[in-house]
Amino acid sequence: MAHWVLGNAADGIHLDVNENSSNGAVSGTLTVDGLNFSVSGLWTADGSLPGRNVSNINLRGSAASPNAPGAPVFVALSGQISFNNGNPNVTGMSVGVYTASSNTGALVSKLSQLSPA
Repeated sequence: MAHWVLGNAADGIHLDVNENSSNGAVSGTLTVDGLNFSVSGLWTADGSLPGRNVSNINLRGSAASPNAPGAPVFVALSGQISFNNGNPNVTGMSVGVYTASSNTGALVSKLSQLSPA
């Protein structure tokens, strides 16, 4: 099991997750613009199966809306993982992060390059 901590302060994104290499499970916290989301999902390792040439990650989760605790904000992250000599040596992630507020209706999308924090 590895602990990955990456972020991009300029984009307001911070990722702090644990991964399980035996089954690809990932869980932890994704912070977007100061809002902390509990997230879970999967990652796949390049070379782990024939034809799998890129390491990818997909996470989803939710957080309480700051203005209306009963109205969640949903989040999704999807992207590619870069390693130096394999897991757990993550050198970066190229990701898309998307949020949707059930309180305000705001939809936010960000493309970002995350680096080890």
